[in-house]
Amino acid sequence: MLAQTSYVTDIEAATTVVLRMLDAQPHLSLDATRKAFLLDTGSFTLADVAPTNEPSTDWTVVSVMLVRRYGVQIASQPVAHETIAAHVTKAAARCSVDAFCAVRTVLQGLLGLGCVVEKTLAGGGKCLTINPACLSGPASAFGGFLHVMPPVMRPIPRIDTPAAADAAPRPSERSLFDAFLEHLTVWVHFGAQHAIQSTSKQYKLSKIEATLAKAGYVDDIPTAAARVLQNVLQDCSLQRRDAYLVAATEGVLLPPQMPKKTVPKGRAIIQHYVHQIAITPRATAKLPGTCTHADGTTQVALDALRALGCMKEWTDANGTRLMGFDPALLQRPLASFPGMSYLFSMEEVPALTNPTAERLEQKAGNNHDIHAASQVLVATTTEHASPTTVAAEASLARATMTSSPKPLTARTSNDTSAASVVALHAATYLGAILEWVEGGDPFFVSYIRSQVRSLLPPDAPMDAAVAAIVASLTQHPQLVFHNSDRPCFLGNGFPPPDDRMDATPPRSTASSA
Repeated sequence: MLAQTSYVTDIEAATTVVLRMLDAQPHLSLDATRKAFLLDTGSFTLADVAPTNEPSTDWTVVSVMLVRRYGVQIASQPVAHETIAAHVTKAAARCSVDAFCAVRTVLQGLLGLGCVVEKTLAGGGKCLTINPACLSGPASAFGGFLHVMPPVMRPIPRIDTPAAADAAPRPSERSLFDAFLEHLTVWVHFGAQHAIQSTSKQYKLSKIEATLAKAGYVDDIPTAAARVLQNVLQDCSLQRRDAYLVAATEGVLLPPQMPKKTVPKGRAIIQHYVHQIAITPRATAKLPGTCTHADGTTQVALDALRALGCMKEWTDANGTRLMGFDPALLQRPLASFPGMSYLFSMEEVPALTNPTAERLEQKAGNNHDIHAASQVLVATTTEHASPTTVAAEASLARATMTSSPKPLTARTSNDTSAASVVALHAATYLGAILEWVEGGDPFFVSYIRSQVRSLLPPDAPMDAAVAAIVASLTQHPQLVFHNSDRPCFLGNGFPPPDDRMDATPPRSTASSA
């Protein structure tokens, strides 16, 4: 029966769902062989049936009835135009209406249900069938023509069949939803660190639920928010205080860092878009560009995103075409979607996976050691990143965006000319800036002033140096200058920033997250 529908792709999984729904009915039960259902006649009663009346001759009533009847049939299997026309013609004769107009009315009524489409058969005829593209939408959007199961009076049991075992993810398997929660955990962890190190010194817990609500694919937001918070608190440098996250010990947080994945340059734009869509659905018009595969072939970015197998597209109330993750696929094993390795994992954030050493230091009150470790981190990140830099070194390079370098400064030198500061800025920051934009993140011009401030003596003027650095970066072949209300530099092939949160603004321009 399911194979006749033409729109059910996973027959075994759908069969399992149907069996579970039937077994949940109080008057049905599986027999000992688990191959047939038994009817409990003692608990099953037929609903009162109204006496049969003569067929109506009111075409308005009859046409509605025909649309509903054939809608139910089409949900079971495609129905040919000829079949519909034959039955409608008889009904039209009884109602004394033109047969051609009657057939057209019923066909238009079926297509007007919103989930029925017309297809051409192999022999040249036409039929009506269910549109697979509508299967992820709410049933309420397509009229009430479908049969509805009666209320379930007992909990739906699990059926231990091979099909059920294959359809549900095993406990040891991470689901796609688990991966999304880890990605959102990394995002929230970064936002919390960033906020706590800004002037506000705290991060509102309500922002976790707000972040999950924007994602568009989280149904039980309070439960998911509790899981994200529990994950974030694995970083023992953070603690909960009432409705906020704050530093467990004042002044011991390392600079906030987002992990950076090493992906082929031709695929970086897809990773960039996956990260964006995991936070909130995006307009397809804002997903331009192409990606390059390992074999050298290119593909439009939008098609590459569709090929991941877990995206859906829809049009919002304003007519904007959006792309987001399909909530219907969230419980499937992550292994079914190889492309989703683009998502951030908690394993990529040491503070969330190996906090033991930091916890011991904080309990002992050894703030000096933590401060020394922070300085070592800052010093390390001021060096050039080689083309073969591993992921760990790349993530350290990001800290140059938020830290004041200790080596290489002009504070102890009398040479504060623009040319000297440009050279010093390039030696100190250029490698990290290139790493940053290659990951798809914009480097805003406003960041440069805080970087220059760390290179010059406190009383030295900065305007000329900042202008010279901007002019120098504009000429760099790996940077694309985008002039707007917030001018920035982008990596080749990446679109301008929209309303998403900046990944890592310098501390001097940080806003409350």
